Amino acid sequence: MGRFFDTLYSTFASNEEGENTQRRKLCLDGVKFEWDAVRTMITRFDAAQQTNLTNVVKAYFGDQMTTFRQDMTAMGG
Repeated sequence: MGRFFDTLYSTFASNEEGENTQRRKLCLDGVKFEWDAVRTMITRFDAAQQTNLTNVVKAYFGDQMTTFRQDMTAMGG
């Protein structure tokens, strides 16, 4: 999960820098990515094994995390 968010952050930072490079050429103010556009959801949730970790993740993401948890299923792994 950490690698995913590192990749997501790097992608947004790269897009932001590219956008701001063009905006500077046009003498426009820079823009900053707003993380409020991102929502997270726990998937493959197993209450017997992941409740504590899920609570830590929820505390970190706060309102950016949905309260819905997708349970682990036989089909979903």
